Amino acid sequence: MSRLDLAAALACPPPAALLPSVPRLDGFAVRTDTLDPAAWDALTGGFADVSRYQTAAYADGLRGGSRMSHLLLLRGGQPVAGARLAIIRPPGLPSGVAYLKEGPFWRRDGVPADPAVYRAVIAALADEYGTRRGHCLTVCPRPHPLGQETEVRILRESGFAPARHAPGNASFLVRLDPDAAAMRASLSQKWRYNLKLAERNGLAVSFRDPMEALPEFHALNDAMVARKRFIDRAPLQTLPRLFRQLPPGRCLLASIARDGETLAAAVVINGGDTAHYLFGASADEALALRAGYALHWRIARRLAEEGVEWYDLGNGVTNPGLRLFKQGFVGRDGVVQEPAGEFDHAATLQARLSGQLVYGLRAGRNRVVALQDRLRQRGLAALIRRGPRPNPEGQAA
Repeated sequence: MSRLDLAAALACPPPAALLPSVPRLDGFAVRTDTLDPAAWDALTGGFADVSRYQTAAYADGLRGGSRMSHLLLLRGGQPVAGARLAIIRPPGLPSGVAYLKEGPFWRRDGVPADPAVYRAVIAALADEYGTRRGHCLTVCPRPHPLGQETEVRILRESGFAPARHAPGNASFLVRLDPDAAAMRASLSQKWRYNLKLAERNGLAVSFRDPMEALPEFHALNDAMVARKRFIDRAPLQTLPRLFRQLPPGRCLLASIARDGETLAAAVVINGGDTAHYLFGASADEALALRAGYALHWRIARRLAEEGVEWYDLGNGVTNPGLRLFKQGFVGRDGVVQEPAGEFDHAATLQARLSGQLVYGLRAGRNRVVALQDRLRQRGLAALIRRGPRPNPEGQAA
């Protein structure tokens, strides 16, 4: 979508009869559910703090487009903040939970962060989804070494109550230094040693057009899953839309090969100041050759050269070897960021009860999924009935 198309979509929303009335904030205007998914993702390209959950390509593919809603905050006719939320409504009930994961985004590229914008967009969200629509509004801030503290403080000041620990573990964020030597010195001694070994193994890293490289990535992933016999819940179905819909340069698919044979590959999206590792796949030979070290080092260097500040390796550290890999890569200058948790705003008793019901159901479902996984791992899959495929993070949204 061109800039002109996007401007037209913002200037000419659907007829007022099709939209709820627009709340007013001093100096700001609010619009809800006015952009199609492609226009939304084009808009996110102008912000420095966009997580994958705030893109339509990823969030809608993960949660279902019919459950999604969005809000834009404008000043002087220009978007200054936005949020994409999942609406979880128990059957038969008029209200439920409006779940905002790792958002809202509120920092324009090249513009100093203005906490007043975050405060305004949080007020608009509380008014729209809490007061007007009657939901329990849940905000789960983006893990970030600098922005998270500001967001948590404003959420508390705005009447949001810390409610639950966020699903998942701490995020491992690598500080991307433009100086390659300084960044290398930050790595743990063991990580540097393994990287040096990898660089002696004749490995070649390439960055290919993501859509062209996607079939090879799928084949590598399928072989890995079959070989390791683990339960694969990675939402790979989101990839084609991510590659087509996000602004140019925001998606990377990197692979590493030896003698023409691909050993490992990784999918990364750039959200502005932070790039996010999404998915990876590898062959058996990759481990002995330390291919993962060379692959992620080259990804990090490319991101640093493009001006990205952080490389978020995600969480998922139940595997001790994976934890050591991530911890070593974070090194001296990076950060292991604990999640801020979930913050609730319930304007009415009904909203509060709806939230309790939704999160109670989520906890029960997660226990069932965990039990199913343990049974499958013990070879008892035939004794259980396969239920709906759960969200890979065990979340309601």
